[in-house]
Amino acid sequence: MIAPSCRDRTHLANKRLERILAEMFGGFSSFPLRGGYVTKGELEREKVVLVTACSDCKAMLRSLRLLSKELVAVGEELEQEAILAKLTLVPFLTFHFMIVI
Repeated sequence: MIAPSCRDRTHLANKRLERILAEMFGGFSSFPLRGGYVTKGELEREKVVLVTACSDCKAMLRSLRLLSKELVAVGEELEQEAILAKLTLVPFLTFHFMIVI
């Protein structure tokens, strides 16, 4: 999951995501990145944070509904239009899904 990291409340939301992933799957990794988008013809850059966790298929499927609800809550908190999540169940079987807020 990637979230912007430029606001104070974003820091708290990222910590919330980290906590959720740690509780659901036993841990997480977090990486600072740079993202961007075009608005009014200008390229805007922003700091973003990638938060990731590994899981077995049973734990992921068991937690998917709750994880989706938490992603929506974080997206609303951060005033995002959508949250993109990537789910990899086994090597070469990857699903990308976008939750529109």
